[in-house]
Amino acid sequence: MKKPRVVIADDNREVLTLVAEILAPNCDIVGESIDGEQAIECVLRLSPDILVIDLSMPRLNGIEAVRRLMGAGSRVRIVFLTAIEDADYMGAALKLGAHGYVFKTLLRTDLPVAIAAAAEGRTFYSKKPHQTPAASRFDVDRAALDLNLSRHEAADHAARQIYSAGEAAPYSGIYLVIHDHEELRHYVTVSYGDVLPACPKCAKAVRFELRFSAVHVNAHPLFQRG
Repeated sequence: MKKPRVVIADDNREVLTLVAEILAPNCDIVGESIDGEQAIECVLRLSPDILVIDLSMPRLNGIEAVRRLMGAGSRVRIVFLTAIEDADYMGAALKLGAHGYVFKTLLRTDLPVAIAAAAEGRTFYSKKPHQTPAASRFDVDRAALDLNLSRHEAADHAARQIYSAGEAAPYSGIYLVIHDHEELRHYVTVSYGDVLPACPKCAKAVRFELRFSAVHVNAHPLFQRG
């Protein structure tokens, strides 16, 4: 049986090396990329059967890169390989048409299975208790925006603008809802002067961190629709 031709995209070179080693016995690794824009160029130039791509990467996140590939007419099959073990992102990947979603913690066991499934036109998603990707709150736009906001965290920690529930929002924009544990991670859009509420999901008092002010929000294509 002919080996599937695979391109790997991840901004961690150690991951690229490890993935290539794991897949080499059953795949033809034809290219590697370290960011989303390189992944697009590599896929369009090499026409692989499968693209293994990380979700969070510099220059262009994995979801945006895949959407652009689809818009360019590429028929490459997508397997996301990520440290984000979150049902919402899994659901967004499913809606995007990805053939696989593999947790990096399960890389050695799950990735070869996902590649084999994708090569046959089937899907394989890593499993975690109580996760139901089909019930995801995220559509593809929301997942892509969330990834962009997450990369925005690289800003100087001292410059973080954090506010408490009950305060009036000093800016219109998108705020990260901060919980005591990282598993509950989501964003709310608040207008200037509105009271920052208790968490809309668990009704607990939380803090809010401004991530995108109205200037940046309005510039994002997600908020430019009629």
